[in-house]
Amino acid sequence: MNRQLRLIALLAICLPLTGCYDCHPSAPPLTPRLYQKTFDEALASVSTLADARMFSRTASESTTTIAVSPMSVAVTGNQVLAALDDHTLVRLQADTSTLIAGKNSHVPYHGFEGGFADGSGADARFNGITAIRRLPGGDLVLADSFNHRIRRITADGHVTTLAGSGKAGFADGMKDQAEFNQPWGLAVADDGTIFVSDSLNHRIRCIAPDGLVTTLAGTGQWGRMDAEAIHATFNEPRGLARDDHGTIYVADAGNHAIRMIQPDGRVATLAGLSAGYHDGPRGSAKFSLPSAVALTPSGDILVADTLNHAIRKLSPRSGAVTTLTGGGNAKQVSERESDFSTWGNRDGKRNEALFQLPSDLMFDDEGSLLVADSGNQAIRKITFER
Repeated sequence: MNRQLRLIALLAICLPLTGCYDCHPSAPPLTPRLYQKTFDEALASVSTLADARMFSRTASESTTTIAVSPMSVAVTGNQVLAALDDHTLVRLQADTSTLIAGKNSHVPYHGFEGGFADGSGADARFNGITAIRRLPGGDLVLADSFNHRIRRITADGHVTTLAGSGKAGFADGMKDQAEFNQPWGLAVADDGTIFVSDSLNHRIRCIAPDGLVTTLAGTGQWGRMDAEAIHATFNEPRGLARDDHGTIYVADAGNHAIRMIQPDGRVATLAGLSAGYHDGPRGSAKFSLPSAVALTPSGDILVADTLNHAIRKLSPRSGAVTTLTGGGNAKQVSERESDFSTWGNRDGKRNEALFQLPSDLMFDDEGSLLVADSGNQAIRKITFER
């Protein structure tokens, strides 16, 4: 339970209680091409791709083994990568994980201490990697949240800083002249434009291929106003996804809602009434700290509903929200409304599987959905019968 509380604190940190220049809106998103396939979610099943045995560390002051949690997951070709909460990036291979970059320092009774350094492999330092996404050409971009920077890592493990001064603040500008405040989620277009959810600035930012950082939407004040981009407000936005038409979908965590930024710049709420757990139409559906979004071949939005320990599905056309898997029995969820759902660690059919604090989603090149199941220190895999 202490482990779960620490992860909840990390995932929910600082939540309140209650026009981008040259952002290339017509550029298509960087997504696996087999998204054109269809799948039958009714026959979906959940398995464990990597468990706590692959994410363990030995405390420096003892021989105690500590399980660390994946916060984000990415796919490059046939390789699965995970960003761990000990501030490292690893590659999953067979029954083990191999370090790509980062170095942790364990502090007794406090966990792993992050840092900042560009460099290769273990010489590089991070402080809270909350998102990994692939860039055109195969490099990776990382949201180094508590360093307030966006980092880049090459195929051979060399890490550089793309944008951010390292100071928590807000400023548009070139590369290290720009400022972020706990950047959290990322989405990437095929032309290399990077979209960033700047969580504690309550804004969506973008980084052009030349390094210019601008603001796409959000005033900087937290709130929940649907309006033109420069007047709209967010509340600690997290996960991002982008479709073929240039629409950006936002897991607006502090508002417990799914929002969208349309190509014309207007921000609208798709679903999410308030914190809670309820399946139903857009006007009554509820989420609890949605942290990641991913798009299906048919254009539906899958949501990592973190504090509900569930993967939800939102249809933008109808506005209906259902539970794909997790959160307890799906039939019971549809018939009741509650503050939180059931959490656990169980593989099986979609209506049997259980999760604990899912924090990120990513489709692999075979059309399966990978889930960073943070509370279970695992990467889970949802396979759809095609």
